[in-house]
Order: sequence, then structure tokens, then C-alpha cells
Amino acid sequence: MKRGEQIQHTGIVHSISGKIVTVKVLAHPACSSCHASGICGSAGSVEKLFSFPTDTEVTEGQRVVVTTSLTTGFRALLFGYLVPFLALLVTIILLTLAGASELVAGLTALVSVALYYLVLYLLRNRIGKRIVFNLIPE
Repeated sequence: MKRGEQIQHTGIVHSISGKIVTVKVLAHPACSSCHASGICGSAGSVEKLFSFPTDTEVTEGQRVVVTTSLTTGFRALLFGYLVPFLALLVTIILLTLAGASELVAGLTALVSVALYYLVLYLLRNRIGKRIVFNLIPE
């Protein structure tokens, strides 16, 4: 895979449980390079933990690079943000055009998104088989 076709994040191995490795990654928001980041409340770094199966031999505390394909990243964006947004928007528009009150349309749209995330949760094992992370020791 070419370098431009993958997503890479540097992290530290947090824990190991059998073949499951948990890596702590320090995520920097896109606005961290802004000149006003020192006074802005949205700037800063966030630690995130990622757990996934791997055959790579690593030890706790070791620095590693977690990689995945760009396609996997786009798939995650699609399932996590775009589809629920479209479900919310379409539900509100259709119910409003059908004559439902704004309250009913809004609440029904929220329920539709909640149901979507429930289905996504129930299918997590099936979806997880298509999402592959690679671990590269530094």
C-alpha cells in the first residue's frame, strides 16, 4: 500500500490481553495549528484508546504506529456520520412534508438515528471483520 493511501497514528501500547492490543493515541484536532489555539476552548489534545487483534509482538509502553487503509477511514466516516445525518435529515423532511408537527418530526428523527446506531452496534462483529488495523513497532 502506498504511503498516501493509508492513515497513520503514533501511539503507545497501553495493554495486552492475549491477541488483543490496546494502543493509546494522542489525537490533535485540526485547529491545533491555529494562531489562536492558546485562547480557544476547542483546541487541545485528546487521548484515545484503540483495541484490536494483532499478531505483532509488542510490549506494554512500547511506541508503535497504528495504520489502516484510507478506504477503511472513509467507511468509518460513512457509517458513523454521513448515514445517521442523512437518516435524520430525510426523516425530518418527509414527516414535515407529510404534515407532522415539528416536535413529532424532530423526535421521530432522533429515534430513527438511535435505531440506526442500535443496528450498527448489533452488527459490530460483522463490520469489525472488514476494518483492519496494522501495528508497526517503532
